[in-house]
Amino acid sequence: METRSSIGDDQITCIRDEYKEFEKLIQEVDDCMEEDEIDAAEVIEEYELLEQKTSLEKVEMLKKRRMELEAARLAKRSKSSEVVAPNKSTHEDSSSDDGNFAVDWRAQHL
Repeated sequence: METRSSIGDDQITCIRDEYKEFEKLIQEVDDCMEEDEIDAAEVIEEYELLEQKTSLEKVEMLKKRRMELEAARLAKRSKSSEVVAPNKSTHEDSSSDDGNFAVDWRAQHL
């Protein structure tokens, strides 16, 4: 019977050793999975930062475009009001120019 009991103890020791080896393998897998999760989180964070940067650039571009359009509208409005104003003053100036020309013409005959 002692032989059976010593074989049983050897088997139990072998099973314990195998179980410890199995736990080590599980720990290695857990460590690898944790590293993969960390790597994935870093990739996701980089992607989100890139997406934020792209979105901010688009917003800035749209703000700039909006300001350019507003400036163009203001310039167009001011040009149209300048076109109206110079016509009036040009017309008035041409009347006075006609008067000056008449005075100059008379002066030439003297």
